[in-house]
Amino acid sequence: MRIGEIARICGVTDRVLRYYESRGLINPERDSNGYRYYNARHIWQVREIREMLRAGFSTREIKKFVPCFAEEHPCGPCEEGLRRHLNKIREIDRLRSKLQRQRDYLFDRLQRFHLPPQKIQLLIEEAEVDERQNSDSRFGNGYLYHRSG
Repeated sequence: MRIGEIARICGVTDRVLRYYESRGLINPERDSNGYRYYNARHIWQVREIREMLRAGFSTREIKKFVPCFAEEHPCGPCEEGLRRHLNKIREIDRLRSKLQRQRDYLFDRLQRFHLPPQKIQLLIEEAEVDERQNSDSRFGNGYLYHRSG
C-alpha cells in the first residue's frame, strides 16, 4: 500500500510517516520508481510507535525497540523491554514529584496576595477554562501562535 493509505489506516499524516522513517523507526520498501510501499507489518509498527509515544517514550527511546518491531523477532515480552518500561514509569514518577513540589511552591507564593487557598484554586480553575476557550475558539486547533509585534 502507498503512504496515503497507511496514513489513513493509522490515523496519521504522510509527514508523520516520513518523520518516523527519518528517525529509523520504520523502514518501508521502495518500488522501482522510488515510491514507498507499506504492508500490514508497518501498520502494526506505526500503531506500536503511537502507543509508545502516548506512554511518554521519545522517538530516540522508541528506536531502541525497533528490533522488537521486526517481523523475524520473536514477539512477546523481553527483559530489556520490561526494564525500559519500568524505567519510564520511574522517570514519570520523579517528574510528577518534581512538578508537585513546584506547584506547591507556586501555591505558597500566591498566598502572598492574601487570598485564601480556596480562592487561589478557583482562580487556577478559571484560568484553565479561559485558556481552553481561547485556544479552541481563536485558533480552532489548540495550537498557540507567536505574533511578532
